[in-house]
Amino acid sequence: LWLPLWSHLTCRPGSKAAQMAAAAAAAGTTADWVKRGPRQNSTSSLLAAALSSDGKLLAVGGGDKIIHVFDAISGHHIQAYPGHRDQISGLAFREGTHTLYSCSYDRTIKLWSLDDAAYVDTLFGHQAEVFAVDAARVERVVSAAHDHTCRLWKIPEESHLVFRSASMAQHAVVFLAGGSEWVSGGNDGSLQVR
Repeated sequence: LWLPLWSHLTCRPGSKAAQMAAAAAAAGTTADWVKRGPRQNSTSSLLAAALSSDGKLLAVGGGDKIIHVFDAISGHHIQAYPGHRDQISGLAFREGTHTLYSCSYDRTIKLWSLDDAAYVDTLFGHQAEVFAVDAARVERVVSAAHDHTCRLWKIPEESHLVFRSASMAQHAVVFLAGGSEWVSGGNDGSLQVR
């Protein structure tokens, strides 16, 4: 089960963020650092969020093309990471680490080391907007894009496998437990297990 913090973010039960959100919900308020703002334009829209597996870091991204990293406990802004040339559409932490993967409408996936506050690498291969990314505990990343494909990225080997779909576009992807299979969802409502 997942406990919603707000409409775009969820957190693991038992985590500090979940405890804060539960306390705020019980009090009939929101956590003091989770504020709903007025309707925003597309350059300030939130399209992606990810919480590190230790519950310490919250990364968000969207229309401003910048990844913003916050301390998930206090809500303090830690660092901003520019680098994408279009909207950030997906974020995922590698489990057990502070390695962050971001995907964008610029057709790339970027790797970031938040422990070192540094950009690491860019993965190229998609031919259209990348909508979603997920990371396994091992150094494997899966992405879904508008180019009818999901791609499994093998980070140490610097290679990737391409999985074509009959669906017009793949909009969602998530690894299943164990990280050897994943589920992708297409814009036609189809689900595929790979």
